[in-house]
Amino acid sequence: AGSLITWDVGDLVVGDSSTLFMVVQVGNDVVTGTVLVNDRYGVQAGQTVTRPATPPVTTTVYGRPVLLLTKEAAPSSVEPKQTLRYTLRYTNAGTEDAFQVRITDVFPADLILRGWSATPALTQLSASPLAWDVGGLPIGAGGTIWITGYVPPTIGVPSLINQAAIVGQGLEPVSVTLQTLIGGPKYAYLPLIVKGFEALPNLIVASIAVSPTTPVAGQATVISVTIRNVGNVSTRDPFWVDLYVDPSHAPQPGELWNDVSTYGKAWLVYDALAPGESLVLTTLDPDDPQNPDARYSNWPGWFVTPGDHVLYARVDTYEGPDGWIAELDEGDNGYGPVTVTVTGTAVTATEAPAPLPRERPEGDR
Repeated sequence: AGSLITWDVGDLVVGDSSTLFMVVQVGNDVVTGTVLVNDRYGVQAGQTVTRPATPPVTTTVYGRPVLLLTKEAAPSSVEPKQTLRYTLRYTNAGTEDAFQVRITDVFPADLILRGWSATPALTQLSASPLAWDVGGLPIGAGGTIWITGYVPPTIGVPSLINQAAIVGQGLEPVSVTLQTLIGGPKYAYLPLIVKGFEALPNLIVASIAVSPTTPVAGQATVISVTIRNVGNVSTRDPFWVDLYVDPSHAPQPGELWNDVSTYGKAWLVYDALAPGESLVLTTLDPDDPQNPDARYSNWPGWFVTPGDHVLYARVDTYEGPDGWIAELDEGDNGYGPVTVTVTGTAVTATEAPAPLPRERPEGDR
């Protein structure tokens, strides 16, 4: 039930006036559509009633979604050749469901993206900037996104700036910016003597891309793997790159795609990669450019079944855990998982001869 509020205005001379304001706070448990009624009011003086009571004033309560976004980095400062993991947490703290919610993340250009995951699962809208479709977000609902990056040995900036934002239908974007320092204070003493400097390449997988991003089972699909040399000298010898489609486990150093997967792709790379240079390999490229008829892959050109499929890639996979290329860091050759959602119904695919040869040529440059 409502309350009766009375104000004592005091004396009013002829022609004078006074204004009264009343501010109320709507409780969090009031649902959308509730009608608040400010009942009749009147003005009464000591001598007589100067104005009759007025009709009630009604106000309809409308809820509003409130989107919140936080971001953390672990560790808070990093060194070259380290892995950096961002954690984004989002929620709807308002009193109404949010719709058409999207999250974007401007990933630092100097940081190498290794992959991302989310709970609940999200649909990726773009890779640069990273963007996800959250869809509808009910009251109190939220989720978490994890993004993993690699700090290359040759990074030349003192810090990494990362900005993320969340926006919904009819709402202003909410953004958060995070700065991560590269190492601590560094000092140089003259004369400068360099000892133990290693002049080596360092091969990594920079990204995995799928076109179209949400394919239908049986639809022609191209998978691209971008590799990069983040070392300080060029590669001199050929090396192999493997793409793993739905492997039985996360591929380990020295494991080829056909050790852990039914479907996969292998490329023999002859080109020398200079420091900082990238190379894009696609499932349309031959396994061995110098011997196009040789077969070391089993990729029919499309996904056979609908559902979520998981992709990994590794560079310098053959032979043994360290491959053929001596590198600054032998432990950063992998990338993934990347999840691809396939729609439609299952189709038939031609299986590769069983088993495909595990032995591969070294190649001559």
